[in-house]
Amino acid sequence: MTLKFANNASSTLSSSILATDTSLSVAGADAGKFPSLLADDWFPLTIVDNAGNMEIVKVTARSGAMLTVERGQEGTAPKAFVVGSKCDLRLTAAALAALRDDLGSRMDTDPTLAANSDSKIASQKAVKSYFDSTLAAAIDAIKGGVSTAFDTLKELADAVATKFDKVGGTLTGNLILQLVSPMLRLNHTGVNDWGILNHTDGKLYVQKLNGTPANALVIGVDGSISTAQFGDLNARIEARAVAWANDRVANLQYRKVSLGYNGISGGYSNIGGTVVVGYARDAGVSGQVNGLYYMYLQVFDPVRGWVGFSG
Repeated sequence: MTLKFANNASSTLSSSILATDTSLSVAGADAGKFPSLLADDWFPLTIVDNAGNMEIVKVTARSGAMLTVERGQEGTAPKAFVVGSKCDLRLTAAALAALRDDLGSRMDTDPTLAANSDSKIASQKAVKSYFDSTLAAAIDAIKGGVSTAFDTLKELADAVATKFDKVGGTLTGNLILQLVSPMLRLNHTGVNDWGILNHTDGKLYVQKLNGTPANALVIGVDGSISTAQFGDLNARIEARAVAWANDRVANLQYRKVSLGYNGISGGYSNIGGTVVVGYARDAGVSGQVNGLYYMYLQVFDPVRGWVGFSG
């Protein structure tokens, strides 16, 4: 079987596929980016969705944008993918192995090399030796094997895998995004798309990015907060407080209750929270005041009801 390649062959699924499907369609405008295949031709295709699910398939035929595929290649499992998932022709371990085996087969059947003469095409013999040793070991290392020639690269890959896993994991250190107006984007499978933006104006924006874009929440450097629904919260709180105070003043009520009498005998006493409503005096010529009539004063509080004064 002949392996085919093409530069920048990338597209997206034009319709969803199940794990059991053996054909898929890419975007019609991208069909020509992928190789044309004859009998026994093939190329690798990697499918990745927004959640990081990945599968490698083997494309064995192409009719326009329709690709015939063999599912679950190179240790990946067949999965269902939604429309819009990425489809890329990538260089895979199996593709590298196929190149190695193809070149090695050609050299093994070359009559010049078969004669094993050091005087004939020494460069071809050197190439074959390279493929049989160094490159073969490199391919094994890419596939997860151990190769002394690739220990450093493999160790680096292992270290990166333990520090930051693309498909999930725990980040235990600080994550710093340092550029002009950096944004952290949170995309829920293409349905809900939100961004947290550190803008050049010094404000922090929580933005809805899909549908009708909007600044759902804005936090200023002074701690001010504004939302799409309520506007400036500080101004709204002040307006509500003023309206509430004005309403209480406009609806202020008071009443007098519980008539009492404070006589002169023994001296007048101070009775807090009352108002004088009358007095009594001697019927004689002197007209001396003998006592005061008083009532307790109450005001109406919308929260607590009628409240008396004290002191």
